[in-house]
Amino acid sequence: QRFLPFLPSHQQCLAWRDNEQWLWATRYRWGRKLAVGMTSAKELAAALSVDPESVAICGEGGFDPWEAVSVRQPPLPPSGGDFAIALGLALGKAY
Repeated sequence: QRFLPFLPSHQQCLAWRDNEQWLWATRYRWGRKLAVGMTSAKELAAALSVDPESVAICGEGGFDPWEAVSVRQPPLPPSGGDFAIALGLALGKAY
């Protein structure tokens, strides 16, 4: 939920996916959904009963978690989405 202030105003849900699960957060809820049978953000949005346009996905072409870090020292890993969980937990301690 620490990343939500960094999303565009029309996106109110942030999601991250690996091979087994979706992790998601909104301002008032967060949780986990198994990825079996749910392969797209559109399917996740339907399962959460939210507008598909309101879901931001962490990773390439989506939300870059590194944008939430004000001071960055290169070299940064190429795929910020791979570090979304670690960065979110770190921001939870810092702010």
